[in-house]
Amino acid sequence: MNTNTKDVEQLAGRHSLDAVVMPNKLTLKWGTLKGWNVKTPEALALLKAYHKEPVSYSVMMQRDTPNQKETLIKLIDLCDEIWLDWEGKQVSRDEAKEYVRTYGHNAPDQRPGATKL
Repeated sequence: MNTNTKDVEQLAGRHSLDAVVMPNKLTLKWGTLKGWNVKTPEALALLKAYHKEPVSYSVMMQRDTPNQKETLIKLIDLCDEIWLDWEGKQVSRDEAKEYVRTYGHNAPDQRPGATKL
């Protein structure tokens, strides 16, 4: 069954908002945001805030700013389903936040153009 915004508003008006399921989904890769399917206004606002700062067309080349990382962590808290693309598995919110916070901290950056120390 396809529903449009009007149908959802009518359903929400007749039933509790808990009856309207609007799952938010994220896919993470290389410690950053690879893909998303977000529906709630709060999640959409955070996604918009994430994209206010520079974003690479290549997720492999993306370097999140500290603000983008914090925004992504807030977005994770609103998601019902989170996938780690490279690992091919679904993870909890806490696991996803840890992944974003710590990705690449103990390994040299192997991406093309990375500064070698």
